[in-house]
Amino acid sequence: MPPTKIQSNPNEQSAAKRLPLYVSLELRNLIEELMIPRIDILRTVVSTRFVSEAQNVDDNETEADWWPDYSIYSHLHYMTEMNGLMHLMQNALKGMTEDLKAIGVKFQAFVVDHFKARQSALEDEETQPPDDKQLLGRYLLAQSLIKDMVTFVNCCSRHCNKLLAQRTVYSERAADTKGTEDRIRLKIFDERSFTQLHGRMSSLKGFVQDFCDLFDSERQPSVVAAEQDATAVAPASIIST
Repeated sequence: MPPTKIQSNPNEQSAAKRLPLYVSLELRNLIEELMIPRIDILRTVVSTRFVSEAQNVDDNETEADWWPDYSIYSHLHYMTEMNGLMHLMQNALKGMTEDLKAIGVKFQAFVVDHFKARQSALEDEETQPPDDKQLLGRYLLAQSLIKDMVTFVNCCSRHCNKLLAQRTVYSERAADTKGTEDRIRLKIFDERSFTQLHGRMSSLKGFVQDFCDLFDSERQPSVVAAEQDATAVAPASIIST
């Protein structure tokens, strides 16, 4: 199955940064408390590199085992092989869907509380002031983004678990046989897995960072609506499988 992607329009991303969504201080603090540690772990994951190593066998040790001839390197975290990186990815994803769902519940309550005076207008969109419709639309798009991120994280977690299980089989076989063919098969698998997972973790880090930057807590939505013309520019998310 092709990798799951969340795609955002660059113009919408730029506009969203210019016009943050204003939420309560409590909600803003919750978002930072749950997501900032995730960003730190994802930053470590994204810092990793797949490094090929030249064979270094001493002339007097011609029987020395040349394997492995590649390693995983990060200047932020000590690790040497793919198994360790996959477990680090699992740690980064573990519990993240629950955290996002908790934020989603608080965010939905905030939207209902601050826009309940406009709920009756939703029944007749023609009578709803354009600015109010657009402002509420931005909050609803952000709420939809949270759901999309939950889906994306679940897909990443399942894919990582699947690859880790497959790698265990390849790794144990290569360790038992010490055969060149089995070792090369493991290396090819590791290279492909690294490319897939590293790309997804890099995307996820960007999504989470943009999500945190989307909100501010200095002013209330009613004040913002009176001060500026709101446009529906929340990061539009499309998930394709």
